[in-house]
Formats: sequence, C-alpha cells, structure tokens
Amino acid sequence: MNLTTCGLTEEDVELIVKRFLQEKRDKYNAKFRVLSYRVDRLSEEPIGYLGDHYFLNVVLREKMVHYSEEEEEYAEEEYLSFFMKILPEQVPKLADYVKEMGCFKKEIQLYTHLIPRLQDVAIGTKPFAPRAYLTKEDKMLVFENLKVEGYRMVENNKSLLDYAHLEVALKTVAKLHAASVVLEERTKQPITKLYCGHLNENVYIDDEKYVRKTNLDNAIKALSELIKRIDKYKNSDQLALILEKFPAVIRKIYDFAKPSTRYRNVFNHGDLWNNNLMFKYEELDKSSRANSDAGLNIEGGAAEGAATAAPHGLPTPTGGIILDFQLSRYAPPALDVFTVIMLSTTSEFRALHMESLLNVYYDALAEHVAAQGLALSQLLPRSEFDASCDHYHLAGLIENCLFCHLILIPMNLAKPMMATSESFDDFIRNGATKVQLCIDSYEQDETFRTRLTDMLSELIENAFWIVCVIVSWIGSALLIEASLEAFRTSAISFVVETSYRDWNTKFPAVVVCEMRNMERIQAVADDLWGPDHDFAMEEVLNEISYFRGESYHTLNECGGEDTTENCFFSNFSSYARLVRSSCEDTLEECYWNDKPFDCCKYFQPMETELGLCYAVNSLQTSAKNPLKIDMISNKYTGPGKLRISVLTEAFIYTLGEEDVPNLITPKSEVLLIDYYISYKRQISIKDIENDPETKQVSVEQRKCRFPDENILDVHAYYSYSACSVQCRKDKQLKTCNCTNHLMPNSDPAQRCDMAGLVCLNTNYEELTIVIPSWSTGKRGVVCDCLPSCTEVDIAIVHDWRESIFNPEKRYSTIEIELSALPTERYKRNVVRGRLDLVVSVGGTTGLFVGASLLSFVEIIYYFTIRPYGTVFMRKIRTRLHQHQHQ
Repeated sequence: MNLTTCGLTEEDVELIVKRFLQEKRDKYNAKFRVLSYRVDRLSEEPIGYLGDHYFLNVVLREKMVHYSEEEEEYAEEEYLSFFMKILPEQVPKLADYVKEMGCFKKEIQLYTHLIPRLQDVAIGTKPFAPRAYLTKEDKMLVFENLKVEGYRMVENNKSLLDYAHLEVALKTVAKLHAASVVLEERTKQPITKLYCGHLNENVYIDDEKYVRKTNLDNAIKALSELIKRIDKYKNSDQLALILEKFPAVIRKIYDFAKPSTRYRNVFNHGDLWNNNLMFKYEELDKSSRANSDAGLNIEGGAAEGAATAAPHGLPTPTGGIILDFQLSRYAPPALDVFTVIMLSTTSEFRALHMESLLNVYYDALAEHVAAQGLALSQLLPRSEFDASCDHYHLAGLIENCLFCHLILIPMNLAKPMMATSESFDDFIRNGATKVQLCIDSYEQDETFRTRLTDMLSELIENAFWIVCVIVSWIGSALLIEASLEAFRTSAISFVVETSYRDWNTKFPAVVVCEMRNMERIQAVADDLWGPDHDFAMEEVLNEISYFRGESYHTLNECGGEDTTENCFFSNFSSYARLVRSSCEDTLEECYWNDKPFDCCKYFQPMETELGLCYAVNSLQTSAKNPLKIDMISNKYTGPGKLRISVLTEAFIYTLGEEDVPNLITPKSEVLLIDYYISYKRQISIKDIENDPETKQVSVEQRKCRFPDENILDVHAYYSYSACSVQCRKDKQLKTCNCTNHLMPNSDPAQRCDMAGLVCLNTNYEELTIVIPSWSTGKRGVVCDCLPSCTEVDIAIVHDWRESIFNPEKRYSTIEIELSALPTERYKRNVVRGRLDLVVSVGGTTGLFVGASLLSFVEIIYYFTIRPYGTVFMRKIRTRLHQHQHQ
C-alpha cells in the first residue's frame, strides 16, 4: 500500500519515530536516520467497522557521533513497528457513517488532551491505554504496537473471557475510573467541564435524524425476530406481550447512557468488548513479541497466519490494557463494569461469579484511589456503588444484546456486508437487511444462536419481571400518592349542624380596656412634676399610657434636640402603670342574667398591646387560676345577658375566649364607651364544634390551631388575634430593634426608649397595618397566621344607646345579650384520619402487589438476612471453583 493513500508523509514517519525514541531514551539514541518504511494491512478480514487497521513498519539506523560515513553505512539497523487506525475512506458510506458519529474526532481529542492527563494522574502504575504517537486531521491515529510489549488479544474464544482474564480486565477498567475520580477531586471540577465536549454522547442519541437512532430501531426489529425463534417463547402465550414491551425496554439505554444525576459519574470507555481488551503474559516467549507484524494487534482480530489459542489455554494474564476510545461517555462506573462483564460471559458464569467480580472491581478502584491519598469510602461508598449496580444491571443486559447481535455475526456473512459502500449502507439503514442477516446468523451459526438465546432470555426474564413489578408499583404509588394528597389537603370537611335543642352555648369573652382618664393623668402629673408643670407633658403622659402606635406629642416635646422640661426618655411602662385605673376604679355593678356578681372577682387583668384590660370568660387573663362564672345559655336558661357599669371612658370588646384585643380589631366590633350613656348590644353566635379526632390531624392538614397548641410568646394561648400581635412584635424588633412598651410578655430590655419610639412612629404603617401576602404596592406587615380551631363567629344584631341623667355620678352602663339561642353551628369533621390512610394504603398495596403486613416482614428478611446468606454461599462456591480450576 502507498503511504500517500493513508495521508501519511515522510515527515510524519520521522515525527512518530522521534517521539517513540524520546519515550524510550533509556534504550535508544534519539539521533537516527529512517532507511525505509512501509504500510501493511492488518488483515483482509473485517476487524471492526469504525476504522481500517494497518501496521507501519520502519527500518532505521542510529547515528553515532564517532562513526564515519562508511562506518555508519554498516551500523546495526533497528526495526520498529507501529499500529495505525485510519478513517475507512475506501468504503465511502462507511466513512460517512463514522464521520457522522464523530468517532475519530472524539478519540483524537481524548488522546490529545484527556487520556495523557489521566495517565499522568495514574503515574507509577502500568498504563491503561496505549501510547499514541500521532493524530492527524480527524482521520488517523498511530499507536505503539502493543504486541512488542508482550500484550495479546484473546482469540477463538467466541468473545468470552474466563475468570482470570475478566479479573484483569476489571482491574484495568478500575484504573481508568480511579484516574477520573482523582482528577476531579484534585481540580474540584467534573471532567465534562475541564474538557468540554470531549465526552459528549455519540452512540445513544434519541434523535430521529441521527444515524444511530436508525441503527437502534433496526436492532430492535432484528432482536424481536430472534425472540420469535427461541423455543421457550415462540409458542408462548406471552409472546405478543413480550414483543409489545421489548422495544421500550431496549430504548431505556438512551437514559442509561446519560450522565447520572443520582450516582457519581466517571470517564466511561463505553465499548468494552473482547476486541478492545489486550492482556499481557510474562510467560510467553519474549522472542515472539518482536514479530510486530504477526499475531495480535491493538484494535482487534489477528493478522493473517497468526497463531490461535483457546482462551483457557493461555497463561494467567498479569496485566491488561484498553483500546479504542471512540464511544466514550460520562456515566457511573457501573455502566462500564456491567458492559465488560455481560459482553464477556454467559448467564451461567455470571450467576456463579458476579458478586466476586464486583468485589474485584471495587477493591481495585479503592486501591488505586488510596494510592493517590484519597478514600473511596468518602467519594463512592460501597452502598452507593451497590445501588448503582442494581440500577445499571439492566443496562448491561441491553448492551449485551445490542453489541452481540453484531459482533457474533459469523465472518462468512459479515465479510460481504463490509465489502462495498452500497452493501454497508444497506445494512446500516435498511432494517430488512439487518433482520435477514441476523436470522441467517441465528439459523446457520450455533455460537450466535446459543449466545443470543441466552442473553435475550436473561433480558426478558429480568426486564419483564421488572416491568411488571414497576407497573404494579407505579399503579400502587399513584393511588397511594392520591390517598396521601387527599389526607394532606382534604382530611377535614365543614358542615353546618342544626340539631340545636341540646346545645350549651358559651357566652363570649367581654374585655374592658380603658381608653382615656384625664383626671388620673392630671393627678399623676401633679405628683411627678408639681402643680406648675408644663401642661404639654400631660399630653405626653396620655400618649405613653394609652399608646396606639403613634406618638405625635411625645416626639414633638421630647423627641428632638430642644426638649421640654420634665421629659422622660425610657421606662415608659412604669408611667403607664401609674396612670391606668384599677379594676375597682373601672367597673361596678355586674349582672349575669340579672343576678349580681363581684365584678373584680371575675373580671381578671389581661395584658394586651393596648395596655392593661379586664376580661371575663377569657383564657388569656394574667391570673394563674382565674375564677370562672358559669355563663352558659341553653334551652333551660334562655339567651344569656351581661350588664355592667363602667366608671371611665373605655373600649368594650366581645371576643372568643381565646382572642385578645389589639390595634387591628375592626372598629365595628368595638363599643366606644363614654360617660352618661347606656349601651345595649344584641349579638348572635355561631360556635365551631370539632370532631374528637381533629387534634390527631396535623396543623398543616386542618389549617388551624387549637388554643393549647401555642407557638407564641406574647400570650399564653393561640388565636389569630394573638398571632397578629406576635407578628407585629417580631416586625418591630426587626425594624427598630425594640417593641412598644405595652407589648404583653415582653422582655424589659427589648422595650423601646425614646429613640425606639421615634422609629415606631416613623414606620407606623409598616408596623401596624396587616396586609395579605399577595398585596402589592401597599405598606404594611404580612402575617401568615392560621385561625383558631375554636374560633367563634360573633355578629352584631342591633345596638341601642340612651342618655343617663344622673349628675351626681359619672358612669355608663353596658348590656350585652344574645338575641336568641343559636340554631346553627359549624362542625369540623375528620373525613380522612390516620386509620383511613392505613386502610387505603393497605388496600392499594394488596390490590396491585399482593402485599400484606407479612410481606413487609418478608421484605426485611430479603434485604437483610437473605443477602448475607447469599453472599456467604457465593464466596464458598467461588473458592471451591477456583480451587478446582487450580
């Protein structure tokens, strides 16, 4: 063959030899003269269809400084042999196919950049890939001749490897993967980022326009036809179902080939079959290694006339090397591991040795990583590796079928297919041609028939059992998810009850909060500053004692640089306590259903953000063990009525027992009490009754809190109003780093001084007005508060007011009564409790997967006790097998 037909020039040959001698400088003088060279085809038989393969044989003579020209003419000659892989341009359609896949471009990129980097990482160990001395124009690579180094390919083995060879192969693959892991750990970046585009997928791309998509579809057709000819399936009732589901199983390879988002990824070879593995045998006659143009080569197959040997007739290999990186990808190591194991063994062999082989690989990977000062247990724990093996086991079975239905085609049928451009293109693109070729191979070749029957049977038995289980579990999971979603979002239902005849209705809490008391303010001011004090200070004292979020007079008199005499700048709560009236000065003459009771015995003090108030029938009072008055209304007592006399200007709140007065209580729900007025208010009540199981349902499900499920620090019991107070307190602390001095249960150290009061006043709207979360363009605080589960719906039916003519005494009277006994109330029912969920899940798993409580006990057994027993027995069988082999 002429060199120029390969695109190889004399300068290229000199560069190849120079690089070779530089690498072997401990053996050779780097000064040389090329005497002759030739390129010989490796074999007339097809070795593979992704390239043409040749030997480059070079004769050279070393130059010696002390030699004369005549002496140099008779100097000893050296013979070098190299291996060449070239784009198969003699078959144009094949060349176009290889170009479309980008095989040569990818391998040249990898040998130029990534593989040398990985070899450097693994320095100190034997290389995992051959040395490339020249890459050229995306269509040529020149490698060292590995046979010279003592490497051989296993031949006449039907693409099968024995345990010893497979062990070496896995250790070599582990070396590649370890270098990948170490490089990423050192650079703190994935390889795909360090070498962008070098490991892009070029085999399994789910794109209708991509040639390999057509290949895969045709492979599915061919394999489906072979399934019809397997004895156990051709007359089976399940054949139609198998053929229907088979394409989807094979197409799972598209997802398997992608980088995993769950498991650690490494540089994957992606093409680990028999012809891409070579082994070193120290026992072989060293003289046979020198014949570089005979025997085995690094890209597969044997040269014409090469000696053949059965795989088990070879000595035990001492090393291995990986060839052909045209289909490399970035994926978890388990994908490579299962590819090499599946393609090189039978199902019977794997049943006996799989566990042992996985241990060989992982131990070798750990050893290589540890040699670089890293711990594999932290980078790829054994548990994660085992989980990835479970996941990629199916991928290995699929790869086995997709590879072997091609590589096992007998040579007498494969050679015509590779002979011309038209025949190859017909094989690649015409599904009928591939199907017929595979059928002919199945019918004519026993090896093809036996191996394909074995691998297809294993794939079907594994994949379709998995598919059935997955479908069952998916159906079960969907129904369970629906049950869980209903349990989470629709566990509670509201209904209206009207069976009111036997109801006992609690009277709402009534809270009295002093609004203003100018007499007390004047008296306190006289005591503090004397009768001749600045009367503006009385306005300051009024704002401090009855603080409502704003402090106009306080800031005007005491908030600037020019302050009024007698201003005070902190400890505001003490001044408020001096001013606020006691219960005896606030209330007198209290009646429940026209029966008198001691006002201050039952109206207990309540700390609120409005200051000190007095409340009856409330949970939120300050007393540890408050006395309760029986304020129940039913068909025997009739509608309840409360009448009190108030001795000061005040606000009257009618609330649920867990609610508290606050700054944002709607004004329409508050009675503003002034002197000499008799007030009468009729109200209606709708209670909420809760199913006894409601408390067992989570807060998120029922979307409410019971009073004793308190998460607040401002009040002892939870309610929506108490939560809004807590919300504004938190906002005050965040904005001003303090809270207003009337905030209940606040740390004295957190209460605002004058500077804090200025901040509260400046941010009044942001700190006081509560707005919904979806509101935009409005100023205020967003409070994500749940309602109380016992919240009462109180409505005002009618208000009256009349004047009181009694100049001898300043007071007002308030009468609050139910307009009628309630005839309706809300009922919160639990429609999906925990027991309902258990029944639903149990019924679903029983329907789809036949599971019961005993099944879950069996699952624990299968995943704990049984695996240990299985591993133990496998180890015993492996040792016995190895002992018999030895």
